[in-house]
Amino acid sequence: IIALMCGLGMRIAMTKFVAASRARGDYAGLRGAVRIGVAVPVGSAVLAGTALALVAPVLAEQVFNAPSMTGPLRIVALSLPFAVLMDVTLAATQGFQSMRAFARIGMILEPLCRLGFAALSLLAGWGLMGLAGGLLGASVIGGLSAAFVLARRVHRLPRAHAPVHPWRNLASFAVVSWVASMATQGILWVDVVLLGAMVATEEVGVYQVATRAVMACMIVITPLTASMAPRIAHYWETRDLDHLSDSYGYTVRWTWRLTIAPLAIVFGAPAAVLAFFGPGFSEGVDVILILGCGALVEALAAPSAVLLNQTGHNRLNMRINVCALIGN
Repeated sequence: IIALMCGLGMRIAMTKFVAASRARGDYAGLRGAVRIGVAVPVGSAVLAGTALALVAPVLAEQVFNAPSMTGPLRIVALSLPFAVLMDVTLAATQGFQSMRAFARIGMILEPLCRLGFAALSLLAGWGLMGLAGGLLGASVIGGLSAAFVLARRVHRLPRAHAPVHPWRNLASFAVVSWVASMATQGILWVDVVLLGAMVATEEVGVYQVATRAVMACMIVITPLTASMAPRIAHYWETRDLDHLSDSYGYTVRWTWRLTIAPLAIVFGAPAAVLAFFGPGFSEGVDVILILGCGALVEALAAPSAVLLNQTGHNRLNMRINVCALIGN
């Protein structure tokens, strides 16, 4: 949550501004946007990480009632700037209409490093400190790798003029995107927060497992919409509306096709799906059936949010997300 707050909406902004600047041939503006889009969120993450490290004893003792969490919280605080660095730099590389860095680093290298370090710490008996250290190591590797890839791609661009820093345009777009992103995260978290305050812990656990089962069916949406985003920004900038429409329609069709198949399994045998997580989750069947209907809509609607953001209608997307959060 803190990493998302420190991102300041720059993840969406980086993809749009890099793609649009390349379409116009405005390499000076591209370099300036990248400098702002990386430096400001990472600087914010450094400040937030410092604050988290300082208040870690208070959080551990008074909020979580677990003094042993002080050390892990401080290690997590160290990982915060690198996690934000990876997010914004990978988003910028997507603006080059390439998913290689995003897939190889964000979806393969960093998760595998986190998994490997976690397994090592468990086998070695290092406990929570070892797991937190693994998170830090994976974040450092992911962040520095993504920054290196972005720097290499920017270095290859023509150098006709000194960098131009579009502070006003970038900030106005990023702030709106930030509010929309926070509302989206609120939608994902508000149900768990409310349940945690109103019902037994065991019921929250059943709900979480059922929710994750449905979310697993939608795993293709993120990579498909991420690959669509820079192309939408490029086609919109060049007013190539035919290709824009084709790209949007292609993404919608495939998010639907690749989501409906696993959802059919979930709808057909929800109890068997829940049994995969262990005994005692049968009460989550109703949750799966209700959220599964929402997933069907999300598979069709998710590309629309990307379309609105990348065509400069992010204020409308922000209003939709805030209204959805209030409704939820």
